[in-house]
Amino acid sequence: MPETLHPDEVERHVEDGTAPAHSRRRWRWIWRIALGLIVLNVVSAFAVGTFVFHSAIQRTAPAGILPPEDGDALETTFANSRKEGGDWIAATPHQRWSQRADDGVETIAYWFAAKKATTRTVVLVHGHRSDASMMGAFGDFYRQQGFNVFIADARGHGMSGGNYIGFGYLEQADYLGWLDRIVDTVGSDAQILLHGVSMGGSTVLMLAGNPQLPAQVKAVVDDCGFTSALDEISYQARKGSGMPAFPIVNIASLESKLLAGYSFGDADAVAAVARTKLPVFVIHGTADTYNPTWMGQRIYASAGGPKQLWLVPGADHTQSFFLHRPEYEERVQTFYRAYLPETE
Repeated sequence: MPETLHPDEVERHVEDGTAPAHSRRRWRWIWRIALGLIVLNVVSAFAVGTFVFHSAIQRTAPAGILPPEDGDALETTFANSRKEGGDWIAATPHQRWSQRADDGVETIAYWFAAKKATTRTVVLVHGHRSDASMMGAFGDFYRQQGFNVFIADARGHGMSGGNYIGFGYLEQADYLGWLDRIVDTVGSDAQILLHGVSMGGSTVLMLAGNPQLPAQVKAVVDDCGFTSALDEISYQARKGSGMPAFPIVNIASLESKLLAGYSFGDADAVAAVARTKLPVFVIHGTADTYNPTWMGQRIYASAGGPKQLWLVPGADHTQSFFLHRPEYEERVQTFYRAYLPETE
């Protein structure tokens, strides 16, 4: 019968190599299984992290203008906004602009001059996995108010180049270039309003806190933006899979740093809005299931200048304008009139 040893003795004998053969074999199997589980977990985490990176950051085919047959209300809103906006862009006289960034990415934009010369200009910034057409309905509203309207396809979207989405961080440099061109076009007395939706809302907040922002930018409207890319992608990872964000999102963030040039923590709208003294109007739906409502509340609480908050009853993500258009337009008018006076 094999000799039976106390566990402490077994451990000592394993360490000094004097344990019985069957004990050594058992301990080797335990270590192999443990090591295998560790390797499996690490490989799985990297695989899921890579999936998260590609889902959030990697360029994909553009979304269509028709909602899927089994689409939910949010997908229908997206599709309808792209359809309405695309029709407005196609039917409205405009110039197509282009610029090339320092990293070689070419971006495309659309300039809609007001019917009557004005210094008032709105820069409209679309959301994640969208393009300029998402903002066409907003452009129609502003142009009816006598504004010049500027809308770009952000890098990684629409007609613009780029393989990666910047979650507002990379886009800042692109929009600073566009803003310089707008000032050159309108003149040094230009009065510019930034208005972004979803990721576009976070982008305009990051711009607001950028020290290179031109003085001609007078106010900012953030409609349902996220607090930071790290918060947003962590929230989506937990919501989509029920898995903890760590270490999956951290791995995806590392891949983003290596491939796209920024980590998720770099795209921080809360830190940016705390730096600005510009007036900020935060709009966020109370039923937002994509960028949850607490994100808008935290952005508002962090804003360093004059600020307003409208929590839109029952509105899901990006739906505020379309569900409550008359009130939305009236509130936005009241806001911009306080900071962009009319000109001859």
